[in-house]
Amino acid sequence: MKHSLTFYIWQQLNNILCNYYIPRRNIKKMRANLAKIDALLPKGHPPVTITHLENDQVKGDWIEPKKRPSERTLLYLHGGGYALGATASHEIFVNALCYKVGINVLALDYPLSPEHPFPAALESAYAAYKWLLSKGIDPKNIVIGGDSAGGGLTLALVLYLKQKNEPLPNRLILLSPYVDLTPEVVYPENILKKDVVLRVLLSSGFLAKAYAPNQDLHNPLISPLFGDFTGAPPTLMFTGTAESFITEDLALAERLKNQKVPLKHIIGEGMFHIWPILLPPFAREAKEAMNEIKNFLNPL
Repeated sequence: MKHSLTFYIWQQLNNILCNYYIPRRNIKKMRANLAKIDALLPKGHPPVTITHLENDQVKGDWIEPKKRPSERTLLYLHGGGYALGATASHEIFVNALCYKVGINVLALDYPLSPEHPFPAALESAYAAYKWLLSKGIDPKNIVIGGDSAGGGLTLALVLYLKQKNEPLPNRLILLSPYVDLTPEVVYPENILKKDVVLRVLLSSGFLAKAYAPNQDLHNPLISPLFGDFTGAPPTLMFTGTAESFITEDLALAERLKNQKVPLKHIIGEGMFHIWPILLPPFAREAKEAMNEIKNFLNPL
């Protein structure tokens, strides 16, 4: 597959920022450096209305399209290894998604590890989903989605909802989901050593240990790869062949299919981790991903 020039430029930029600018194992310094990177990115956004929410049930941003009121809502769970907050890239992505798809977005600011280990993030996501239901939003109009750790959290939330006999959402969107936190996980060496986003972050397994210390990491609410998703809603998943999660995501896809979950799995040839977010929205590959999401969600 021949990629755009924008792709190759941003591939190298992400390699520099993620593997050389972000320090190893020091989460506070990681957060500080990501904040510096965010300050350099443009802050313009499409015609959406953003309202910050913070109450006993939910903390995050409520985003609405200005010109196309929608009954549909996406509960979006950002990535960052459960330890890093949403970035400017996440903000740009969810704002664009809100506008282009015509869907409200609740971008959740869930508590981060290691200060707030498992199950804090999961309980926060569950509270946000219950908050949406309390506002009279029909589960048939709710989508849950997320990238990387947020993709894993999306799947964990579905399992949690099943355990509690709660109504499930209408659709799931998974961008390079992080679904196996166990110490036995093996990342393909030929991919890991060239991974432009995850090479440093996955080097020692410290993010998994920070998220769920003294826990059985085989718990499906921590490592959703091992969960039973029978009855789960139709799912759209993206995975790149040049990212280290390719093996576990392929295993997840096989598991979902065996459990009769309707799945469309887009495998991006040569694509790096969460490319729909880390590429600028004007890149051809990012536009193609956004169109896939739009087609998947329209109509619900």
